[in-house]
Amino acid sequence: EQTLFGVIIEGIRPSCRVLQTNQRRYALVGATTQSLRQGQKVSVTGVERADLVNPCGRAFVVTAIKVDAHG
Repeated sequence: EQTLFGVIIEGIRPSCRVLQTNQRRYALVGATTQSLRQGQKVSVTGVERADLVNPCGRAFVVTAIKVDAHG
């Protein structure tokens, strides 16, 4: 598992939850990601899964989310 920090940006589809980090973009996968909204600053913990095909981008399966209350 790893933890990523970034901001939620608009995806190519309304159902996409995309995290923009300093290094790259990740398509966040998991039931807990549906509450995330564009512009939120978050840290997500989970596992990058290059083997998962996702139209939204590089898949990152989320196990925990922390939303920055100030952003």
